Amino acid sequence: MALWTALYTDPWYELRLLRHKPAPGPAPFGQVPPPKALLDAVNSFIPSEDLRGEFTEAGLGAYLDGALDSIQPRPS
Repeated sequence: MALWTALYTDPWYELRLLRHKPAPGPAPFGQVPPPKALLDAVNSFIPSEDLRGEFTEAGLGAYLDGALDSIQPRPS
């Protein structure tokens, strides 16, 4: 229950914990390190129309854009 409380308060909690975990080793030559790949995926995520439909059906459609705005960087 405590973990869920932390995640509701701070959705980035687990991801910040992961950044302190030592990497298993260098990424193979030419590959993006996993932490950077995850950050890039989060920052570039654009929900599909199907996903927007699922959120709307669940009564959460009005919250999706706000949730994305809270975790993705704002354009400069």
